[in-house]
Amino acid sequence: MQKGLIFGGITLIIIIVIAVVTGGSGTEAPVEADVDAAPGETPVVLETEGVGTAAYVLDADASTLAWQAAKVIGSPHAGTTDFSSGDLTFEKGVFQEGSFIIDLTTIESDEGLDSLVDHLKNEDFFDVENFPISTIEVTSMDALEDSDMMYTLTGDLTILGETHEVTFPAEVIVTDGIMTAHAEFEIDRTVWGMTFSSGSIFKQLGDAAIKDDIAYTLDLVFEAAPEGIK
Repeated sequence: MQKGLIFGGITLIIIIVIAVVTGGSGTEAPVEADVDAAPGETPVVLETEGVGTAAYVLDADASTLAWQAAKVIGSPHAGTTDFSSGDLTFEKGVFQEGSFIIDLTTIESDEGLDSLVDHLKNEDFFDVENFPISTIEVTSMDALEDSDMMYTLTGDLTILGETHEVTFPAEVIVTDGIMTAHAEFEIDRTVWGMTFSSGSIFKQLGDAAIKDDIAYTLDLVFEAAPEGIK
């Protein structure tokens, strides 16, 4: 059996997801990915021979959350951050809930730049000492009518104690009890209070400004929970 489904980040989910903590509710409009969702979305239905609960648990070791950020002028920096946990639950084939935790203490640079990692972890950006995790609470998963693998994820992404809604497309596939998901999206870091060297806020910075957008790529692997599909 093979059927497309949708994640979570970040979750992020990304939070991705996905940086991604605990906090209050935001009031701004949802932060959307660059790819527009097609019209005519419907709730995700997990087609199985069972009729009860289907729970999937994130394989954190097999999953990746990659990030990329850059100054207005110059090459971008890239790296990864680890997930602590994640899960998605369906009831009689219909999505019910999902959540993800991102461990911001694991931020790494692909270039091995310790100074960059230290800066990302300090109060100018993710303030990891005070906010060591980021979370994504998935609120809905909608299938796109024109595709059997593309879905739209909507969820609440918390960073630096602030929570705002995000929505973005993802490709999700389930085969033999294994769910995989791939998503690429961007967030505006200033929405979550990360205004350091923002060219949109500090106009005098010119070419030294850091772009507001942080790009995330999610590659997630889920396994059926021990209780499986009931």
